Amino acid sequence: MLYLINKNNNSMSIKNTIWVEKYRPKTIEDMILPERVVNKVKNGLQNHILLYGTAGLGKTSLAKILADDNDLYINCSVETGVDTVRTKITDFCSNIALSFDGGKRKGKIVILDEFDGVSDAYFKAMRGTIEQFAGTTRFIATCNYIQKIPDHIQSRFDCIDFNFSKEDEVMLIKQYIKRIHKIALAEGITIEPKAILKIVKNYFPDLRSTITFLQSTFLEGNTTITPEDLEKFTGEYKELFDMFFTKVDYFTIYSYIYKNYIGNEDEAFIAFGKDFGTYLAKTQPEKLNLLGPVISLQADWHYKSAFVADKISALAAFIFNLHKLTNS
Repeated sequence: MLYLINKNNNSMSIKNTIWVEKYRPKTIEDMILPERVVNKVKNGLQNHILLYGTAGLGKTSLAKILADDNDLYINCSVETGVDTVRTKITDFCSNIALSFDGGKRKGKIVILDEFDGVSDAYFKAMRGTIEQFAGTTRFIATCNYIQKIPDHIQSRFDCIDFNFSKEDEVMLIKQYIKRIHKIALAEGITIEPKAILKIVKNYFPDLRSTITFLQSTFLEGNTTITPEDLEKFTGEYKELFDMFFTKVDYFTIYSYIYKNYIGNEDEAFIAFGKDFGTYLAKTQPEKLNLLGPVISLQADWHYKSAFVADKISALAAFIFNLHKLTNS
């Protein structure tokens, strides 16, 4: 069964309650991106493109905007094996031969989301697949870690860096503030100007985490946000972080991460390197001495996760060692 993209499903679903999905951009004009990125795609796909950069910058959103309902979406962090190339992708590309004419959209698109999570055999199979269907299909790949993509694959794509430069930041922070203010108004939240600036700067350039923080604060019953409110720690990973300091057994934590973070292991690893320090400072200041060992442990296991087929096992191993560390 092929997984096709559906942009126009207006029925109520769980996604309607997740603000990141509810406010996901629908057009290129809605995206908050550096002009150099927009210029690469505003006139259509001239080539296969690989969008790379840190989490939460809009890579997947842009890929889905460039595609339509008849195109194929592959979550490569879940479908990591070479059989996906040999069956699902090849079958999709083989049916209904269309074409690209002067860059105008007449062909099909395959989105390879989180492409840095696939196996070596998958990469090798993709070389011939990309070339075989170049006349009818464009491939859009996204990844957080460009160094995980082999050179022979990178050379087949126009690689577009989503990471923001210092020159990009000033303009983009202003646009982030406008976007968060717009979402707050739509959801009935009042945010003091100093608070909205602090929220954006705390999470910049990760817009997804910024929106998630806003929703988490709202779900706690806060419809007015002041700078003082930001001294409390709220966020997507608060429940997980809390478990390490409430004597929860390892199996309970393991079950929790397996249920909530399978397919999003990299983001969970990043949270322990980025958000855990803030969590300690605001909720467990007497245990700030744990920060160094936690980051060292996180860096080691996150690196190891790049070389295993099942990333959730690497995350579980990290959680096991962290559980021992916080309960020693």
